[in-house]
Amino acid sequence: MKIMKTANLGQHYLMIETLSLFIKQQYPMHDALMMCYQLFKEPSLLKLLDELKQGKAIEEMGDLLYHDNLFKEFFIFYLYRDSLDQALIKALDLCRQKEELKHEIIKAFTYPAFLLGGVIGFSFIAVFYLQPQFKQFFSSFDIHFNFLQQCLMQLLFAFPFLLCLFFIIAGGIVIGFIKELNGQNFKELEKWFHFWLFGGVLKKYFSIKFCLYYKEFLYLGYDLHTILDMISQKIRDSHLQMIAFELTEKVKTGTELIEIIESLPYFDTHFKLVFKLSLSHPAPFTLFDQYYKTSLLLLKSTIHKIIQSVLPVLYGFIGIYIVGIYSGMILPMMNMLDKI
Repeated sequence: MKIMKTANLGQHYLMIETLSLFIKQQYPMHDALMMCYQLFKEPSLLKLLDELKQGKAIEEMGDLLYHDNLFKEFFIFYLYRDSLDQALIKALDLCRQKEELKHEIIKAFTYPAFLLGGVIGFSFIAVFYLQPQFKQFFSSFDIHFNFLQQCLMQLLFAFPFLLCLFFIIAGGIVIGFIKELNGQNFKELEKWFHFWLFGGVLKKYFSIKFCLYYKEFLYLGYDLHTILDMISQKIRDSHLQMIAFELTEKVKTGTELIEIIESLPYFDTHFKLVFKLSLSHPAPFTLFDQYYKTSLLLLKSTIHKIIQSVLPVLYGFIGIYIVGIYSGMILPMMNMLDKI
């Protein structure tokens, strides 16, 4: 199935909201899709209508309406407990929250990236333009550098290449991590838990995602055993299925649930605390719902703290590099002028 190509993501969201509104007003599906097509001119709506006529399940709507794994997963999930219009809106709300968080991350890192890009650009100018000019100038006056000055010059001019190599390696690692996170092989993903940064990201990711499903099943009044069975059988995410399976197997051994949750490496400390509190709380749904909302706020707060810590370091690094360029190139020239 092809991705619905919409230039404006906001308009894309508006289209799904409009379709949900038509369905809520009890328009036949054919009429609702046709009216949306007349408003938004999206060819995928016609394809969706054609596939529904051919007997495709209503769950297939998610893939054509919005080609996003989060939307598809939770659209199917919400269909188990809500009407079609509510499933569309609730799945869309989660996508909005994800896009908002992504926007916050991009916005926060844009300025540091701009600064870093500027210093990399300047360093390449220094290597490919200033360095040959100064070498030619110093040679014409028969100026020789001492060992320390030569080491400094080599380090300064090697900097852009070392930095680019660092970003290539780091980018490759991050791409590999994202690829395995989006895959469905839980065993391949487990090795990342051994790395501090990626392990923390995975724990938060699994905690939030498991919480989303778990709290909705709690809202329906299911007990722990039924919830784990539902996640194993109804949810298509193999990562959550593996976690639910491991939980189920450990529960069967008779181990205390609190000990089981504490021993699992897939959840962060905050989630484990909420889970333990929920076992004796009269309204556990509210605890998990609050955990989800708080986690999003804490993620945004953490991003801003990281930026506040990175900027002074970046400013200092840029200052040291510029001073290094000055020391390596300008000072020998000043010494030469003093001897004239």
